Amino acid sequence: MAPKCPTYLTKNHLGIFIFQYRTPLRFIQERSDLIKLFRKSLGTREPRKALNLARRWIVLMDEIAHRYGNDLDAYSDAQVRLSKLSNQDSSTSITALDFNLETTKLRDMKSYTEAVNSSYSELKLSSALERFIVEKRKIWNPKSSHSNERDVRLKIELFIEIISNRNCQSLTIEQIVNYKNSLFRIPSNRTKIKEYKGLNVQQLLKLEFPQTRLLGNETLTNHFNKVSSFLDWCHRNGLMRADLKHPIQRVIKNRTIVSEQRELFSDQDLKQLFNSKQYLEGTHKQASHYFVPLIALFTGARLNEICQLYRDDIYQDNARPIKPVSTPNQNE
Repeated sequence: MAPKCPTYLTKNHLGIFIFQYRTPLRFIQERSDLIKLFRKSLGTREPRKALNLARRWIVLMDEIAHRYGNDLDAYSDAQVRLSKLSNQDSSTSITALDFNLETTKLRDMKSYTEAVNSSYSELKLSSALERFIVEKRKIWNPKSSHSNERDVRLKIELFIEIISNRNCQSLTIEQIVNYKNSLFRIPSNRTKIKEYKGLNVQQLLKLEFPQTRLLGNETLTNHFNKVSSFLDWCHRNGLMRADLKHPIQRVIKNRTIVSEQRELFSDQDLKQLFNSKQYLEGTHKQASHYFVPLIALFTGARLNEICQLYRDDIYQDNARPIKPVSTPNQNE
């Protein structure tokens, strides 16, 4: 099976692979004349050759952004010089690259070239996580971005702690299975409960916990989903040779009908709800907040059904609001 193209690799109309790199948004906001999308023809239609070349380019572009992030004049000059580089013998070209910038230079070229030549073969899981987070930030809602990042970090960092911070390319299916089995044995609230504080994951795995203290099915599914998404991203971006997410997909199968998972309201619950300050003083922000629970109480209709009703669909019979079984409103 041919490897999937990562996001930084595309094709032109002739089928030749093109490397593309989007300049960080904060650079563009500070200086609008920068090249917004750096594109470089890789001169090949061979996927694997293109992938190897593209990996060198993205390491180089990341390094340039890191080194010249505080000097956009130097960054702009670097972009121009990079656009003139040849793909032929890219290792030699990169080694020979001399930006000769007025404000700063590339230093320690030997170690830099080694980093480029190594491509992603020695990229640690922790470094891959940082790249994953950077890409996810672009699609997360800004209002929930912080909480999303915190949730993703906690779960993937636990994954890395369990299997150790190894090279992405060295990860195996057996290690994913080991992570899954280990997660089944870890207690919930391990960082909050006093008796677990100070214990790392390996120490916790040596202990035995009652079933009631272990992670619940919903929590397990959440962990597996986050890590599965991370592994899929690594594979699609060429950081892993194989797709390793399958052992942790659809592990927890919920066979309980959704309606059976909900607990019934007790009389005390209903009194507390309808004798609340909002109902007694009429302080609901919207009329629907007042009427929908009442209609649900007297009819037993589902919330989505109630929210689709029109005023004409409700009439009063013996002081109780009733939803007629007649033909639906023509305006729906």
